[in-house]
Amino acid sequence: MPLTVRCCPPAVHRALKKSARRNHRSLNRETLAWLEQQASSKIVSAKETAAILRQLQKALSPAERKAMAQSIEEVRRRMANEHLH
Repeated sequence: MPLTVRCCPPAVHRALKKSARRNHRSLNRETLAWLEQQASSKIVSAKETAAILRQLQKALSPAERKAMAQSIEEVRRRMANEHLH
């Protein structure tokens, strides 16, 4: 089935062209590959995501959890400071 994409953002177009060259495909074939990959991706519900995160948390040691929490707080502080500028 024919499909036309209009007003493709320049960054997306560049990424598609680069990916097409790397994969030895035409721009059209690469666009189809990207769309097919997205269409076949499994959508994970919030409940499933929470279960996965709980499993990952259990797999971490207390020291790893503490280090991760500290890293998250550092990123939050930096992001908050960026919004002030």
